[in-house]
Amino acid sequence: MRFLERKFIVRQSEVDRKGKLRLDAFFDYMQDAASEHAAKLGCGMTDLISANRMWVLFRMRLGMLRRPDVSEEVTVRTWPMACERLFANREFRLVDSDGCDLAVASSRWLVLDTATLRPKRPGETLDGILPDNSDMPRFFTGDTRLSDEEGLGMPVEFVVRESGIDVNRHFNNARCAAVVYDWLAGAVGEAPDISTIQIDYLHSSVAGDRLVTSGRARDGEFFSSTHGDDGSVRFLASGTVKTSD
Repeated sequence: MRFLERKFIVRQSEVDRKGKLRLDAFFDYMQDAASEHAAKLGCGMTDLISANRMWVLFRMRLGMLRRPDVSEEVTVRTWPMACERLFANREFRLVDSDGCDLAVASSRWLVLDTATLRPKRPGETLDGILPDNSDMPRFFTGDTRLSDEEGLGMPVEFVVRESGIDVNRHFNNARCAAVVYDWLAGAVGEAPDISTIQIDYLHSSVAGDRLVTSGRARDGEFFSSTHGDDGSVRFLASGTVKTSD
């Protein structure tokens, strides 16, 4: 099964004040499709747990061409690519009911040892499982690792709540995207219409953690950094927003 297609209907609870699919819902759709495909391939969450391993998202790069409206049908197509060093790569294409592109994305995942939480080479776990998708497209390539910056402004504090914790007992990646979206909305003074975004997930957060997001936003570009109260960088985000004429 080289790729998987999963259909979603945009719900009222997944759209913003403009009736468009929110950033975190994009992340939820992709996460659900990736999880289902991995399970069908034999390397899903249950399969990895039996081998004392777990999936963790390291990076998501998303380009949005059009955000669908409430009640629209969205099809997520996803496929894994060859592993590189410590990373397992997976691509996504989101299309509307006419087959027109809504968004494309590239992601990088780590396979962690559940006891030590240290990364393992994915080939040790995935060898012979992943299909040869070398002829399939990759949308974003290169190791464009984000770096933290000093002197960022507009800090916003928040506490990680239990409702944001996933089955890995960490703050879910889509909830991190919501944090970035909320910070950016405050920075630009309105609901942002994001065109591109990259989020690097560097350290996990758990319920009760106090985090601070700071950043900069100008000329249609933004960067944000979220730290824990221990000083560690939890996740970094960078991207572009559509600006009014």
